[in-house]
Amino acid sequence: MCLPTEGADVECRLMLSPANPRRDWELDEAGQPTQKVIETRRSAKFTTPIPKPKKHKKKAAQQGFVFDEGKGLSTQEQQYDPTSIINEVRAYVAKLADEVARMDEGIASTIRTVGVTDLRSAEQALSALEEKLIAKLKFTADDAIMMDLKRDVDAELNPFRSTMTAAQLAMLEQQMWRRKLLERHNLPRLSLFYLI
Repeated sequence: MCLPTEGADVECRLMLSPANPRRDWELDEAGQPTQKVIETRRSAKFTTPIPKPKKHKKKAAQQGFVFDEGKGLSTQEQQYDPTSIINEVRAYVAKLADEVARMDEGIASTIRTVGVTDLRSAEQALSALEEKLIAKLKFTADDAIMMDLKRDVDAELNPFRSTMTAAQLAMLEQQMWRRKLLERHNLPRLSLFYLI
């Protein structure tokens, strides 16, 4: 797919590496490469062209195959489709990056490189980036904002102080701080859990 120019091999390897997910080869309607580079990712779909079937006399309809991935997720009635899931997660991660970009372009840039085919790794990466974003928000926050947040959190927790353990209260207080700090700056939680 690479053009035979000087340094093309290096450029092709860099473009197609997971470290640069924002560029890809353009494909035409038939799924064939056009030798043009596009500045977005292609959707995750199978691009291998499938030949049209030969014409046959009308026979009874043949049942389709169930393509099972070996985990028992697909049945005749419902088949597991990883392509639509990957595209949906990829779009959600791109949306998160765009929302975070106004606060910190470095974190947003790192979010854009998160691979979405392994959801567990993606969630871990987003969680680590959320920690970094919250640390930055706490460091740069105005004292008045921090005092307002403390009052809000305390007011919400007061009804539960007598029924919860100190450890439970501390954990809940930390979660509320994080949520309220992100809400104050109109930033989303960086987690695939909120994709729904």
